[in-house]
Amino acid sequence: MSAEQKIDISIASDYAVLEVGDLYFYYGYEHVWCKDHEQFVDRCGDDCDTEWAFTVKNRVKYIHKFRQSTEHDPFNVEEQLIYGLARYIAGQVSK
Repeated sequence: MSAEQKIDISIASDYAVLEVGDLYFYYGYEHVWCKDHEQFVDRCGDDCDTEWAFTVKNRVKYIHKFRQSTEHDPFNVEEQLIYGLARYIAGQVSK
């Protein structure tokens, strides 16, 4: 990583984001796993059973998508983001 490469962190009650160069790491409500349709979606039906998800983008497209950790509080966005980063670093990838 270049010394000039910007690193941004944004945290709210319903999402956490880490931006490093062209990579965008996200956990929260804007991208979810739909349990009913068994797929990742940006939005699903109002009656669908969904859970927040972790995603990695390269500014243009999704590179990886993970379901949230069941070992951590799903609303602890910082912890879930760290969990997703660890899975990404460890190469435990899924799409």
